[in-house]
Amino acid sequence: MPAHRRAAVAVLVLGVYLQVVEWIDLHPWNDVRTGNGQERLDLMLAPLTVMLVAWMWTSRRWAQLTASLALLLWAGLQVTTWWSPYVWGATPGWKRVHARWFADTVQVLPNDGVHLPPDANHLVLQLLIALALTLSAMATWAGFRRPAP
Repeated sequence: MPAHRRAAVAVLVLGVYLQVVEWIDLHPWNDVRTGNGQERLDLMLAPLTVMLVAWMWTSRRWAQLTASLALLLWAGLQVTTWWSPYVWGATPGWKRVHARWFADTVQVLPNDGVHLPPDANHLVLQLLIALALTLSAMATWAGFRRPAP
């Protein structure tokens, strides 16, 4: 399978995983029993993901670059949202958010009440983002190294 299609499949898997954990109650994997607090964003991301995957499937260069940049931005958001509070300690606001949405989910990393880790759901999400970003970046590189078909 060509690199751009492997990247498209990775983005599709990421998008499906995101929609499943945002809408389907899999407690204690996630905690969406009373909603997830970002329903509008999730509704916007679903068709955008489908369009991006279709574009990535049929195109090599600009679709892969667009996906890579979007995934890099998303990875940065994950680092600032989850890993900064885990490494340096959570703010009072993040402690409230964590207590509301994530305290009752599967935890893998140690939690001392100050250094709040990503829950298992978000660890899997972050691994899928990293995989999709890696494959998209590789496809971008490959697409720009050879002439367009």
